[in-house]
Amino acid sequence: KSLGPDHPDLVTWLEHLAEILLSEGKFYQAKPFYERVIAMKEKSLGPDHPDLVTWLESLADVLLREGNNDGAKPIYERIIAMKVKSLGPDHPDLVTWLEHLAEILLSEGKFYQAKPFYERVIAM
Repeated sequence: KSLGPDHPDLVTWLEHLAEILLSEGKFYQAKPFYERVIAMKEKSLGPDHPDLVTWLESLADVLLREGNNDGAKPIYERIIAMKVKSLGPDHPDLVTWLEHLAEILLSEGKFYQAKPFYERVIAM
């Protein structure tokens, strides 16, 4: 309480707590900590800062483990947009996120929607 709700050290502690909960398989408990870290980082860095990708990916991972594909999809789309903006549309680092998004679509039986992402990954 003495440091305040936006103190930079708080972000680090929240992130560590979320990682511990995630490692213990407590996905539902980790999720609000990741969401708070992302909100705090967006406030201090801006919504498109490349450093947000780490926390966004962790939140997407939590959502996938919960079985919440609908929650994870827009996060992966956001990560891809951020990476395209910072690295360009053909950078090999995009493969991971394109593949994650394609796998979500494939697991939902959306084969035709997944296909362009796999084709893009293969072309890279």
